[in-house]
Amino acid sequence: MLKALIIDHFDSFTWNIKSWLERRFNVDVVSYNDIDILNASQYQFIVISPGPKSPFDFPKTSIFLQNCPPHQAILGICLGMQIMTITEGGSTETYSPPYHGKTSSLIFLTKSENIRILKDIKVARYHSIKCQPSNQFEILAQTNDDAVDMIIRHKYKNWLGFQFHPESFLTTQSEDLLQFIIKELNL
Repeated sequence: MLKALIIDHFDSFTWNIKSWLERRFNVDVVSYNDIDILNASQYQFIVISPGPKSPFDFPKTSIFLQNCPPHQAILGICLGMQIMTITEGGSTETYSPPYHGKTSSLIFLTKSENIRILKDIKVARYHSIKCQPSNQFEILAQTNDDAVDMIIRHKYKNWLGFQFHPESFLTTQSEDLLQFIIKELNL
């Protein structure tokens, strides 16, 4: 079983994500406070967790991402995607009113073979910030109701970002999402 690491940004959803990932990975969790002592090479897969506040409140995670090799498989969830976005020159803005505990269907903007398994997915949203990724990213999917970017993929690094919560009971096709991550990040 592959080794995965979750960097926890003080969010209770982290433990739900751990439980969700344990279907396919041996998962460790480390606090944001301990990010300075991490050795990314010990893990095949790293997850940047959701969390409260703004991505600018977690500068050590941006530094960590900048120091990871481009082939390192990394998934950013919610705040994690926002941190990836600002690390690579994108921006974020307030999304109002907040979208908490609501679902949306997705529109796919790519013809990727991997994404086809998510055809009818509904995703759980818990965010008050939305991303404006730089041209370093390809936008794979947006919401059908308000065109918010929900899945992004770095063009040159092995990074994938979800603005939604894949582990939530409100997200359909959670097993297909795990399969998508494995295929998309070459795990």
